Amino acid sequence: MKNYKILYLWAVVVLAIAVVIGCGVWASTRNDTPVGSRTVSEAISGGVSQEQQSGSASSLQDDQVLSLASSLGIPLDSVPRGILKEQSSREQNREELRRTLNVAVENGLLTSFEAHGVMQAFDAGLVTSAVDSFVAESSPAR
Repeated sequence: MKNYKILYLWAVVVLAIAVVIGCGVWASTRNDTPVGSRTVSEAISGGVSQEQQSGSASSLQDDQVLSLASSLGIPLDSVPRGILKEQSSREQNREELRRTLNVAVENGLLTSFEAHGVMQAFDAGLVTSAVDSFVAESSPAR
Protein backbone atom coordinates (compact mmCIF):
# COMPACT_ATOMS: atom_id res chain seq x y z
CA MET A 1 0.00 0.00 0.00
CA LYS A 2 2.86 2.34 0.84
CA ASN A 3 4.44 1.68 -2.57
CA TYR A 4 1.23 2.76 -4.30
CA LYS A 5 1.14 6.02 -2.35
CA ILE A 6 4.69 6.83 -3.45
CA LEU A 7 3.82 5.87 -7.02
CA TYR A 8 0.72 8.15 -6.96
CA LEU A 9 2.80 10.95 -5.45
CA TRP A 10 5.39 10.67 -8.23
CA ALA A 11 2.64 10.57 -10.86
CA VAL A 12 1.13 13.78 -9.44
CA VAL A 13 4.58 15.45 -9.35
CA VAL A 14 5.33 14.44 -12.97
CA LEU A 15 1.88 15.64 -14.06
CA ALA A 16 2.37 18.99 -12.26
CA ILE A 17 5.78 19.45 -13.89
CA ALA A 18 4.28 18.71 -17.32
CA VAL A 19 1.49 21.26 -16.72
CA VAL A 20 4.01 23.91 -15.62
CA ILE A 21 6.20 23.28 -18.68
CA GLY A 22 3.14 23.35 -20.97
CA CYS A 23 1.97 26.66 -19.48
CA GLY A 24 5.46 28.12 -19.88
CA VAL A 25 5.62 27.13 -23.54
CA TRP A 26 2.13 28.52 -24.16
CA ALA A 27 2.92 31.80 -22.38
CA SER A 28 6.16 32.30 -24.29
CA THR A 29 4.71 31.58 -27.75
CA ARG A 30 1.16 32.98 -27.53
CA ASN A 31 2.13 36.34 -29.07
CA ASP A 32 4.08 34.88 -31.98
CA THR A 33 2.39 35.25 -35.34
CA PRO A 34 1.90 32.01 -37.27
CA VAL A 35 4.28 31.31 -40.13
CA GLY A 36 3.12 32.96 -43.36
CA SER A 37 0.69 35.35 -41.69
CA ARG A 38 0.82 39.13 -41.57
CA THR A 39 -0.14 41.59 -38.90
CA VAL A 40 -2.83 44.20 -39.55
CA SER A 41 -0.25 46.98 -39.85
CA GLU A 42 1.68 44.93 -42.42
CA ALA A 43 -1.53 44.26 -44.35
CA ILE A 44 -2.48 47.93 -44.38
CA SER A 45 0.96 49.07 -45.45
CA GLY A 46 1.20 46.28 -48.00
CA GLY A 47 4.31 44.93 -46.30
CA VAL A 48 6.37 47.88 -47.54
CA SER A 49 7.65 50.58 -45.22
CA GLN A 50 6.21 54.05 -45.71
CA GLU A 51 9.60 55.46 -46.73
CA GLN A 52 9.82 53.07 -49.67
CA GLN A 53 6.43 53.94 -51.05
CA SER A 54 6.02 56.49 -53.78
CA GLY A 55 3.12 57.73 -55.86
CA SER A 56 0.06 59.76 -55.11
CA ALA A 57 -1.54 59.52 -51.71
CA SER A 58 -4.87 58.45 -53.20
CA SER A 59 -3.46 55.50 -55.15
CA LEU A 60 -1.33 54.54 -52.16
CA GLN A 61 -4.39 54.50 -49.91
CA ASP A 62 -6.37 52.54 -52.49
CA ASP A 63 -3.55 49.98 -52.62
CA GLN A 64 -3.54 49.77 -48.83
CA VAL A 65 -7.30 49.19 -48.67
CA LEU A 66 -7.10 46.50 -51.34
CA SER A 67 -4.16 44.87 -49.55
CA LEU A 68 -6.07 44.87 -46.27
CA ALA A 69 -9.18 43.43 -47.93
CA SER A 70 -7.07 40.71 -49.53
CA SER A 71 -5.45 39.87 -46.19
CA LEU A 72 -8.83 39.65 -44.50
CA GLY A 73 -10.13 37.34 -47.22
CA ILE A 74 -12.58 39.88 -48.64
CA PRO A 75 -13.04 39.44 -52.40
CA LEU A 76 -11.54 42.43 -54.19
CA ASP A 77 -14.65 42.73 -56.37
CA SER A 78 -16.72 43.51 -53.27
CA VAL A 79 -14.52 46.39 -52.10
CA PRO A 80 -16.29 49.66 -52.98
CA ARG A 81 -14.35 51.74 -55.48
CA GLY A 82 -13.65 55.28 -54.42
CA ILE A 83 -14.02 54.40 -50.76
CA LEU A 84 -11.28 56.87 -49.89
CA LYS A 85 -12.71 59.74 -51.90
CA GLU A 86 -15.16 60.39 -49.05
CA GLN A 87 -12.94 63.05 -47.49
CA SER A 88 -12.68 65.12 -50.67
CA SER A 89 -16.38 64.58 -51.27
CA ARG A 90 -17.05 65.79 -47.73
CA GLU A 91 -15.03 68.94 -48.40
CA GLN A 92 -17.00 69.52 -51.60
CA ASN A 93 -20.25 68.99 -49.69
CA ARG A 94 -19.06 71.43 -47.04
CA GLU A 95 -18.40 74.09 -49.67
CA GLU A 96 -21.78 73.50 -51.32
CA LEU A 97 -23.50 73.72 -47.95
CA ARG A 98 -21.63 76.93 -47.15
CA ARG A 99 -22.74 78.46 -50.48
CA THR A 100 -26.34 77.37 -49.88
CA LEU A 101 -26.29 78.85 -46.38
CA ASN A 102 -24.82 82.11 -47.67
CA VAL A 103 -27.67 82.36 -50.19
CA ALA A 104 -30.19 81.67 -47.39
CA VAL A 105 -28.61 84.42 -45.27
CA GLU A 106 -28.68 86.85 -48.21
CA ASN A 107 -32.36 86.06 -48.83
CA GLY A 108 -33.19 86.56 -45.15
CA LEU A 109 -34.24 82.95 -44.53
CA LEU A 110 -31.49 82.46 -41.91
CA THR A 111 -29.39 84.69 -39.75
CA SER A 112 -25.62 84.46 -39.98
CA PHE A 113 -25.63 83.03 -36.44
CA GLU A 114 -27.98 80.20 -37.53
CA ALA A 115 -25.87 79.50 -40.62
CA HIS A 116 -22.76 79.32 -38.46
CA GLY A 117 -24.56 76.84 -36.18
CA VAL A 118 -25.46 74.64 -39.13
CA MET A 119 -21.83 74.66 -40.30
CA GLN A 120 -20.66 73.68 -36.81
CA ALA A 121 -23.20 70.84 -36.78
CA PHE A 122 -21.94 69.69 -40.19
CA ASP A 123 -18.32 69.77 -39.00
CA ALA A 124 -19.29 67.74 -35.93
CA GLY A 125 -21.00 65.16 -38.15
CA LEU A 126 -24.47 65.85 -36.76
CA VAL A 127 -25.95 66.86 -40.12
CA THR A 128 -25.06 66.03 -43.70
CA SER A 129 -25.41 67.97 -46.88
CA ALA A 130 -28.21 66.94 -49.21
CA VAL A 131 -25.80 67.20 -52.14
CA ASP A 132 -24.40 63.86 -53.33
CA SER A 133 -24.71 62.21 -49.93
CA PHE A 134 -25.79 58.77 -48.86
CA VAL A 135 -27.83 58.92 -45.67
CA ALA A 136 -28.64 55.77 -43.73
CA GLU A 137 -31.07 55.62 -40.85
CA SER A 138 -30.37 53.39 -37.90
CA SER A 139 -33.96 52.87 -36.78
CA PRO A 140 -35.03 49.23 -36.50
CA ALA A 141 -37.33 47.69 -39.09
CA ARG A 142 -40.98 47.35 -38.13
